[in-house]
Amino acid sequence: MTSLVALLPLSLAACGGQSKQAACQIINDKAVKAIDGLDPSNTEDMVQGMSSVATVLKSDEITNSEVKAAAVAAGDSAQALADFAKTVGDEPSQEQMTEAMDLYTNLATSMSSLETVCNAR
Repeated sequence: MTSLVALLPLSLAACGGQSKQAACQIINDKAVKAIDGLDPSNTEDMVQGMSSVATVLKSDEITNSEVKAAAVAAGDSAQALADFAKTVGDEPSQEQMTEAMDLYTNLATSMSSLETVCNAR
């Protein structure tokens, strides 16, 4: 009986769901691995990196609802930028450059929001 009482706090913690810290750590660890060694000046590497980051951000491993909402928004922004870069290629027009900058701004904003969620206590 004593061992069951000792395990009770552990089981209750598990029922509480994923902490923000745990969710953010998963994102940080996997996103860094996803872009490690890629050349951001190479379009193919950038597309691969952004797609990989989008996959990490939208992963089912992220179950904390607050982090999940911010991560999915950032993941959608990363995927939109990757899809655009894949379509446009290495020589975008001036109009496409403007659109790319808008997509990049959306990504930066959504990543900043995710960072705010992860850093909030």
